[in-house]
Amino acid sequence: MKTITRKLRGYVCSPLNAPTVEGIENNMKKAANYCNIVAEKLDVEPKCLHHMLPKILNDNAPEERALALKWGLELLTICDRIYVCGNRISVGMMAEIKKAYDNQIDIICFNKDVWNEIKNENIPATLKNVEGLGA
Repeated sequence: MKTITRKLRGYVCSPLNAPTVEGIENNMKKAANYCNIVAEKLDVEPKCLHHMLPKILNDNAPEERALALKWGLELLTICDRIYVCGNRISVGMMAEIKKAYDNQIDIICFNKDVWNEIKNENIPATLKNVEGLGA
């Protein structure tokens, strides 16, 4: 009998919120791009909701934002790693990072400033250099 193996699952964590609709749309595009890079360069199955959820949920409506955050945290729990992408950490991202830590999920960062911010929270994280994930 052949054993079926699966790729590692990587939760893609990156900023979504922005002051303008255009900014949110730009962050959605960045999240989709991060997913592509994670899949291609790290050979990991990316898991990410915020590259599409704003199309059906309003991030500015508190109950809809809460639902999106809840879904993201649930998705995170089935992942092997969290990939913290971009050059800043939002409130929602920090909640995801803390949930990953609480669930003993490996935390991987690609930006030194972001890595330092996580370390300042006494959360262990690994810093890696992968082009396109730290900006």
